[in-house]
Amino acid sequence: MKKTNVISNFLYNSVYQILLIILPLITTPYISRVLEADGVGTYSYTYSIAYCLALVGMLGVNNYGNRTVAALQNDRQKRSTAFWNIVTLQMLTTAIMVVVYCVYLVWFCPTEYRLVSYIQLLTVMASFVDVNWFFFGMEKFKLTVTRNAVVRLLFRSYGCCYLYVCQKFLAGMAIYIIDGWRAFYQQLDNLAIFKKRNRYC
Repeated sequence: MKKTNVISNFLYNSVYQILLIILPLITTPYISRVLEADGVGTYSYTYSIAYCLALVGMLGVNNYGNRTVAALQNDRQKRSTAFWNIVTLQMLTTAIMVVVYCVYLVWFCPTEYRLVSYIQLLTVMASFVDVNWFFFGMEKFKLTVTRNAVVRLLFRSYGCCYLYVCQKFLAGMAIYIIDGWRAFYQQLDNLAIFKKRNRYC
């Protein structure tokens, strides 16, 4: 890999990490004020359960997939075979976690959190087609970082706009709209980036 590519990849990743730190500092105070303590607590509790299952569903695929693809950069056929093998494993483990989450929803989820938890199902399902690891292995940091940054900016900015409307007219629906908005954008981003892999395998 050329030195310029190393520098540009480092810069893209650094800018993205800084964005992840700054955005919540700007938007969280307003979101917290609208949702209030109960809303923030409900969101955090339901999201933490869904996110933990999503992580288990990935089963270390990010590191393993990244390393495998990087080792096969110059062999498209082997890279394609490895990609589909890893994706198949990823989809299988994610499907198991979706079933586990559905069992939780039906039998263990507290009634007051159930509706928000149903929306969080999208968070678990997003792991089905999360192939950012493939593009990191191909050293296409610009594609993944810029797309993820745009999605996060849209989620935060438009989410705050929706919350402003909710605050005025639909105060009780704020938690459902912000949660659904985040899950929708996560799914949209993963599907879009999954289609991009056709150029490389």
